[in-house]
Amino acid sequence: HLVGDLSLKRQVPQVEAVVAGNATLLLLRVLAEPDGADLDRLRGFRDEHRIRVMLQRAGPDDLRGLDAAIDEGDLWYELPEQGLRMGFSPTDFIQVNQDVNRRMIGLAVELLGLERSMRTLDLYCGIGNFTLPMARQVSYVLGLEGDARAVARARANAHSNNVGNAEFRSADLAGTEAGAALAGERFDAVLLDPPRAGAAQMLGPISAAGASRVLYVSCHPGTLARDAGVLVHDLKYRLVAAGILDMFPATTHVESVALFER
Repeated sequence: HLVGDLSLKRQVPQVEAVVAGNATLLLLRVLAEPDGADLDRLRGFRDEHRIRVMLQRAGPDDLRGLDAAIDEGDLWYELPEQGLRMGFSPTDFIQVNQDVNRRMIGLAVELLGLERSMRTLDLYCGIGNFTLPMARQVSYVLGLEGDARAVARARANAHSNNVGNAEFRSADLAGTEAGAALAGERFDAVLLDPPRAGAAQMLGPISAAGASRVLYVSCHPGTLARDAGVLVHDLKYRLVAAGILDMFPATTHVESVALFER
């Protein structure tokens, strides 16, 4: 009943719940400024449920807590098997199911057969969710991501976790010049976790970089199937393992994982 009791209830098109290791936060997208009575209701709800509440009037930069000292500050989740704590902001992309995310990271490390001597690549790396666990196992990992804000966050996470063998770069991974980001690079193994549109522009550059193993993590089986066809029929990889993870219980969506070997 919280939103329904607000005077600006028709000006709240979206509410997001963000569950972190150190807090639960409600992020309300608002199209008008809440009045004093609305702010009192929001503060009462926050204090009763011991959560944080933030408001967003425009884009990702226009975030503010009801009270800065209570509602603002970094959020984080932990990857205990790798000894990592991953900081993020409410508008950063993270996996919504942390239990399945931990299992997925463990599966990825296992399937890629990571060894200390390896050079590896993490495409669409976001804030470093896969990159930093990979870095624990290999000599070097490069994370590429189109969102400069996420790249900055990934670098901060590497620094705060004392990970010195992970490099992060911002790169356009969808345009016609996407492959330029890998020009002259060589990698033993590649992990990619693209958005729903898939990774069509990066498949050729992955092959040219010499990767003997490619692990494709996908939130859209259709584009995974399309890209798998290119990897197998055009780039001479073979599919050696595949499965799904129930990242989104009680929905029709699944997270798919497929391992390819040259």
